[in-house]
Amino acid sequence: MVPDADTELRRAIDEAVLHHKNTIPTEVHEALNVFGFSRLPTLAELQTEYRRQLKKWHPDVVKADRPAEKESADHQIRSIIAAQLVIFEYIKQTTIP
Repeated sequence: MVPDADTELRRAIDEAVLHHKNTIPTEVHEALNVFGFSRLPTLAELQTEYRRQLKKWHPDVVKADRPAEKESADHQIRSIIAAQLVIFEYIKQTTIP
C-alpha cells in the first residue's frame, strides 16, 4: 500500500517538530514550563499567557495581610518576567531573520 500525500506530510511535520523540540535549550524548556506551554508559542500566545499570569500574581490581587503569600507572589512575578524574556529572545533569534 502506498502512503498518501497527507500521511507523508504529517510524518514529515512530526519529525520536524520532534527534531525542533530536542534542539530547544534547557533554559527555554524551563521557561516554557513556567507558562505551561508544551510547545514553542507564537508571540501572541506568549503575550496573552504573560498578561494572564501577571494578573493572577499581581500584588493587588494577592492578600497583603499574609507576608508569605506576598513573598511568593513577588517570586512568581519575577519568574514570569524572566521566563517571558527568555522565550521572546529565543523566538526572535530562531524565527525572525
